[in-house]
Amino acid sequence: MDGLLELAQVSSATLEQAAFLAEIELANLEELEIKLTVYQVLSGQSDRTSADIPDETECRLGQWYYQGEGSRLFRLDGDFNAIEAPHRAVHRKAQAALDAYWRGQYEEAITAMEEMERNNLDVMERMRRLITATDHAKAGG
Repeated sequence: MDGLLELAQVSSATLEQAAFLAEIELANLEELEIKLTVYQVLSGQSDRTSADIPDETECRLGQWYYQGEGSRLFRLDGDFNAIEAPHRAVHRKAQAALDAYWRGQYEEAITAMEEMERNNLDVMERMRRLITATDHAKAGG
């Protein structure tokens, strides 16, 4: 019976970790979709505008960060708190790139897109650190 109970606890912890990772991956995919929208517009393949880009609180990552599991689990973590500014910048630079494109300011659009990419890389690196720290904590605990 003790063995079954221990197995159930391990299974529960594994499922919890898998759900956490799935939530993070879905958030990452949505951020990639935002970037794809910018690339499509700048390459002439879409007529979407900045109004089609959600702000940083409306996307899945923003919801996870501000009111979801992220806030609950990591609000005291330095890497977690450092996600906010670059995440906001990803959304704002995506919007700025589209606005500049539709005004015919193509160099400004490219610059905003490059800043969007830099900030997205920053967010993804910090998210990786959180996941790694969570994996290490689970392995040690």
